Amino acid sequence: MNGEIILPPSELPQPQPPAPQPPQTPPPAPPAPSGPVLMTPSGPASAPKPSSIRTMVGDTEKALKSGELSGASALTRGGTLTRVGGYTGEEPRHRWVLWLSLAVGAFVIVGGGLFFWFTIQGTPGTPAITAPKPAIPATQSEIVRLTGLDPFRPLAEAGRAAFFNEWNVLYKKPLLPAEFRAVSVFNTQTSAFLTAQEFFSLLSVPAPALLTGGLRGTATLGAIRTARGIETVFIVSIRSFSEALAGMLEWERSLPGAFAPLLAPDIPLERGSETFTDRIISNHDVRSLKNTAGEPILLYTIFNRQTLIIAQSPEALEVILRQLSFFPTP
Repeated sequence: MNGEIILPPSELPQPQPPAPQPPQTPPPAPPAPSGPVLMTPSGPASAPKPSSIRTMVGDTEKALKSGELSGASALTRGGTLTRVGGYTGEEPRHRWVLWLSLAVGAFVIVGGGLFFWFTIQGTPGTPAITAPKPAIPATQSEIVRLTGLDPFRPLAEAGRAAFFNEWNVLYKKPLLPAEFRAVSVFNTQTSAFLTAQEFFSLLSVPAPALLTGGLRGTATLGAIRTARGIETVFIVSIRSFSEALAGMLEWERSLPGAFAPLLAPDIPLERGSETFTDRIISNHDVRSLKNTAGEPILLYTIFNRQTLIIAQSPEALEVILRQLSFFPTP
C-alpha cells in the first residue's frame, strides 16, 4: 500500500468541544447625575463625543478661545464667523439695509424741512420781514422795498422813483369786487417801515404842518375794487382831531393834485371850479370833491375822531367805514 498506514475511523482523533467560560461580570453603572437629566427617546442624553474631523470653524473657535486669534483678525482674513460667545462676525444684511433706509429717510425729512423753512422765511441774504397790521382787513398784502438809498440825500430824491415804479406794477394787479390790497413801504437802509410822516416826505406831498405833525404811526396805503374799477385808499391814525381837520381844510386847495400820482389813472381829475362840499355817508360827515364831469374824485372823513380816511368814491369809503366799525383800530 506504498508504505501508508490507514487507521480505522474509530481510531481517528475527534474534535473536542470548547471549554466552558466563566460568566462575565457587567461593568458598574455610572453614578446618577445630581442635576436634572435630559431624556431622549432612547434614554438619558449623553455628551456628544468630540469629532476627530477638523474644520475651519472649529479651528477658528479654538484660536479665539486661546487668544491666538482676535475677531477682527479673523474677519480681515476672510470668511464669515459663526456665533461665538454671542458675537457675530458679520451682521445680517437686512439689518444694515434697515439702518441705511432710516438714515436716508431722516436726511430727506430734515432737508425738506429746511427747504420749506427757507422758502417761507426767505433766503439768508433777504431776511424775512412782517408788515404792520393794516387799518382794515386785507385780502392781499404787498411790501415795497426801497433799496440802495443814499443817506445823504432826501428820501424823496432817493426813493420816490423806485416807489412809484413798484406802485404802478401793484396797481395793475387784478382784484375781485370789494377786495382790498394793502401796500407797505420798507426802507432797507434803516430796516424799518416808513411812518406816515416819512411817507409824505417820500411822495414830496406839500401837506400842511398841522396835518403831518398830528399823524401817528404807520399809514395804510392800498387799493380797493369798486364798480368803477381799482381805486386808491389812504388810512392813517391821528393824534388830534381838531389839528387834523384844520390841516385837511387847508390842504383842500391843492387837492387832488398833491395825491395825483397815487390815484387811479383812468379817472379824470380835473376839478375846474369845483370845491369840496359836505355830505353824509354811512352816518359820517364827509368832505367830497367832484371833477368837471360831476364824478366824485376825492373824499375824506375822520372816523371816531382818531382815523383819517381818504378815498376816491362813496362806494370805497362805505366799505372802509363798515370795516372800521367791525374791526376798530387800536
